Amino acid sequence: MMTPKQSHYASILSTSTIGIATLVACTSTFNLSLITNAYAAEAPIIQSRQVSTKVSALGRIEPRNGVIRIAGPPHSSVVIKQLLVKEGDTVEKNKIIAILAGVDVQRAEIEKLKSQLADAQDKLERNTKLHTLKTVSDATWHSLNLKKDIANAALKRARARLELLKVRAPITGQILEIHARESERVGKKGIVEIGETTTMYVVAEVNETDISRIKIGQKVIIHSPTLPHELAGKAERIALKFRKKYLQNTGENSKDNKVIEVKIRILKSKLAANLTNLQVKVVFQ
Repeated sequence: MMTPKQSHYASILSTSTIGIATLVACTSTFNLSLITNAYAAEAPIIQSRQVSTKVSALGRIEPRNGVIRIAGPPHSSVVIKQLLVKEGDTVEKNKIIAILAGVDVQRAEIEKLKSQLADAQDKLERNTKLHTLKTVSDATWHSLNLKKDIANAALKRARARLELLKVRAPITGQILEIHARESERVGKKGIVEIGETTTMYVVAEVNETDISRIKIGQKVIIHSPTLPHELAGKAERIALKFRKKYLQNTGENSKDNKVIEVKIRILKSKLAANLTNLQVKVVFQ
């Protein structure tokens, strides 16, 4: 049996033990709460690190049907006599954009041949009446008719050669770049580049492992720091064969991956009309 003094110490010890137990319990609860809250805060971060299901790719902007180089006639030496367009001009299909050297000589040749044809026709008409009256032989009449036909054929050839010295626009489009000016010889790059910039496209290089997830009509978002804002597009055509990639991100060294081109029509083409060959990033939705 405890003395009064021992009872007093026991009471103090019991109270202290309860207090320590309570403190430990509170501390454990507080720590558990911190861990739970930390996990809850981390959960969205972990979730955001999940692999995106959207396909992204690099691409380049180009006009509908690409950029067309106009080279002129297939002669070994072609020199510009007169250039009738400047960069940025919009031209209609079949409009003359350049006249080549030699056009004056060809025009003179045409005038000479026209005169020869007129003489041949006049002789044939006069001798046709005599041939009817049997005063001109059949051989003479046939010879005159042949000369008329030869003169007419020569005139047609000369006019065709003259037409080759007039370089015409093959499409209605915008002049994107000029490679040869007046008095300059036309080189491998041709005379000018032209494109249908009223409708612009992105040609995207989609990785071979992602192409099964691309569909015609699929919506696309187009990004580039050069653009005023992201542009909307729609996938219109998927190429029929794979090839090596041409475009790559900064710091990327390998071009060994196979890609397939997907043509994406830019819905607001006016915003990209002056951005031919700009590299962009596309995200298929």
